[in-house]
Amino acid sequence: MMELSLDTIRSAATAKGHRHGTDRLVPPRETFERVRPHFAEIGLTRVANVTGLDVLGIPVVLSVRPNSRSLAVHQGKGLTLDAARASCVMESLERWHAENMTLPLRLGTPREMAQQGQVLDLDRHELFQSHDFRDRRLLWVEGRELTGGARVWVPYNLVTMDFRCDGFDLLGHGTVPPWGNSNGLASGNHPMEALAHALCELVERDTFIRDSMQPVAPRNTMDLATVDDPACRQVLDVFLSAGLEVAVRDLTPDLGIPTFECSIGEDPRTSHSPLPVNTGWGTHLRREIALLRALTEAAQTRLTFISGARDDLPRNVYDSQRDKLRLTAKWNEMRKSSGTRAFHETPSHPHDTFEQDVLKIVDALRERGQSQIVVVDLTKPHIEIPVMKVLVPGLLAPME
Repeated sequence: MMELSLDTIRSAATAKGHRHGTDRLVPPRETFERVRPHFAEIGLTRVANVTGLDVLGIPVVLSVRPNSRSLAVHQGKGLTLDAARASCVMESLERWHAENMTLPLRLGTPREMAQQGQVLDLDRHELFQSHDFRDRRLLWVEGRELTGGARVWVPYNLVTMDFRCDGFDLLGHGTVPPWGNSNGLASGNHPMEALAHALCELVERDTFIRDSMQPVAPRNTMDLATVDDPACRQVLDVFLSAGLEVAVRDLTPDLGIPTFECSIGEDPRTSHSPLPVNTGWGTHLRREIALLRALTEAAQTRLTFISGARDDLPRNVYDSQRDKLRLTAKWNEMRKSSGTRAFHETPSHPHDTFEQDVLKIVDALRERGQSQIVVVDLTKPHIEIPVMKVLVPGLLAPME
């Protein structure tokens, strides 16, 4: 188990070596080459460039693991083809790690485990709030509390992505809640890179879930003319040149971590075979990267409907998007608000090291009241690519 605490993070400085369109330790091509030797072990049989299926030309790549224990098709996007390839194979790698956990397990009730050390705050975890598990025997895995480095016991089912026994826990105790999901699961070229990525994902998903729960969502629609970042401008110009309507909303939460929602769509009344309005989200300490992630994810979501390759989307999802009246209503909803918010109104925190990113997000979470931040290190020594699962009770997440 990785030794990790805020004291060790504060004393380190891992510089970001690649800053074009994303913050990484090394360029995307090097990341891809680090994963390539492990393709056979993780069951990755194909890396497919599907960019050409759409007219946009924004790079989207699929990686395929036919014998996956959860999701078989993973997607990656980016400003370049190398970035998209690295993105999808890293997602495949981290999923495989969570599907094939080899960490020691303990068996006990939450009450019993609390006698052996700290336990994840189940009372604040959304998946436990409607269930009483205090006297139920569960399997547990060891994590580390980020603020102090103390050992914390975490329910195994919150970490594993092995879904072969769907509806049952490993002890055959009958139906269990759908605990497992990839929220907070991340990999990187360095532990701090993986940790920063996981924390950003947790903030992003908590933010858009809270936004969706608002009776009337505040618009905060952006004036696209104020976006002056070259990379974001490049993608926006592609959308507009293709005749798409584009709406960007600034969802940045009280945490002050830049978060955007981007929706793109075409006029269903004039398109021969219209696609639904597609949406992407992005969160990062640098506002330009957060926006770029939202823009490219919207393009990736659009290609999901074109390719039909995702095995976690049932047929009814595609069928529901064939109704032109429904498509027109969504398109009109997207485009009815004029953008008034300027891009530079969104805060930005351009740090030079990954440790600074991690500390900024952790401080913001603690200030909000999310005091328990637990990291389960899934890294396998023979692969040596950091993979982590981060859990923060009190943050919301979509169910997969």
